[in-house]
Amino acid sequence: MSFNPTFRNCIFIASSDEELAKTRRKHDRLNDARFFEELNQTLFVAFDWKSSFTLMMEQYNQNPIEYFEQQALANIVNESTQNVALDVKNCKFYCVIRTPWNYVKHYGDFIKWLQIMNQLGKEEKLMTFNHPELLTWNSTKRYLFEIQDSWENYSIVPSELVDKGIAESLSNEDIIEKYTAKFNCDKLVFKPLISAGSYFTFVVSKQDEHANDYAKESSSKMDKLKEFFQCERDQEYLDRNIMMVQPFMEEIVNDGEYSFLFINEKPSHMLWKRPKAGDFRVQGDYGGSNTCIPKERFNSTILENAQKLFDKVKKEKSPNHLLLYCRLDVIIDWQTNELKICELELLEPHLYFETINPNDKSVELAWECKLYESVVALSHNTL
Repeated sequence: MSFNPTFRNCIFIASSDEELAKTRRKHDRLNDARFFEELNQTLFVAFDWKSSFTLMMEQYNQNPIEYFEQQALANIVNESTQNVALDVKNCKFYCVIRTPWNYVKHYGDFIKWLQIMNQLGKEEKLMTFNHPELLTWNSTKRYLFEIQDSWENYSIVPSELVDKGIAESLSNEDIIEKYTAKFNCDKLVFKPLISAGSYFTFVVSKQDEHANDYAKESSSKMDKLKEFFQCERDQEYLDRNIMMVQPFMEEIVNDGEYSFLFINEKPSHMLWKRPKAGDFRVQGDYGGSNTCIPKERFNSTILENAQKLFDKVKKEKSPNHLLLYCRLDVIIDWQTNELKICELELLEPHLYFETINPNDKSVELAWECKLYESVVALSHNTL
C-alpha cells in the first residue's frame, strides 16, 4: 500500500458522549475535504472528553499524550484516511473544545481534565483552544462578578449571589421581595453559577396577576431554588452550589439578544436571538430563533464597542494565547449604544456557522475550515 501523503497535524475535537456522533460526522467531512489546501495534511479526530479523562486517569496516567497518539492511530484505518500515514512523534497535536456540553454534570472531572490539557501544553505536547486556564475561568458565571466589580466601563446585567443560607432562612415570598427591591423590578431570573442551556433557570414575578405565562405561580417556581440546594454535588467546587439572581430584562423579550462572534481574533458574524412568544429563553432547544444579520444592522459605535469588549477579554484573560473563538452575548441599548453583557462564551459556544448562509451548506464547511486553518498556521513553539 502506498502511504502518501503523511499527516503533519492532528486536531482533536473535544465533544461529549451525547454529541459525539454528530460532531464526528461534521468533522469527517473535513477529513474528506482535501481541496482545502491548508488542511490537506491534517487529521480530524472527534472524541468524548469524559471517556478520555477516565482513560488518562486509569491507563495513561503516567503519560496522557499516549491517549491522543492511540486515538490518532486508530483513526488512520477508517475509509477516508486509509491511504495516508501518521508519524505520531513528528505530528503536531492540537485540541479544539467544541461540544463538551455535559461538563456541568461532571464539573469536577472536567476541571481536572482541563488541568491535564494545560500540563500537556506546558510540556509542548498538545495545544488546546481556547487555553485551559481561560476555559476554567469561563466555566463558572462568577466571571460576571469580576467584570461587574473591576472592569471599568463595561457592564453586565446586574447580578447577586444566592447561597443555601439565604434559601433556607427566607420564605419564597421573602426572597422575591428581597431581590425585586434590590433591583427595583417586578420580575427576577434565577440560574446556577455553573450551568449551560438554561439548566435550573427560571423566572418569577412579584405580581403574579400581571405576569406573563412563564412567570406565573412564582412561589411554586421558587421551590426550584430549594430543590437546587437539596441536590447532592461535589463540595470541592463551591460555585456548583451557588445560584445567581438578576432582574428580568424585558429587552430580551422585546428586542432579543445579540451575539458578536470572533474567529481567530477577528470579527466574523453577528446573530439576532429571540425567544418564542411567551418564553424568555433564546436557545433553539426552547423554540428561540437565531438569525445571522449583517453588520449594517449596527451603527459604527456599537461595532466599536463590541470590538473594545473583545479586546478587553483578550488583554485581561488571553494576552499570550490565541483566542480562537469568542461569542459575546449582549443586550443593546439603541439610544446610548451601550452593550450590556449577558454572557462571554469562550468555553464551548455554538458558533452558528450554519446561519451565515442557510441555503448553502458549503459556506458552513468553509467557515469550519477557516477556524481550523488558523490552528495549523500556528508555529508549534507558541505553546
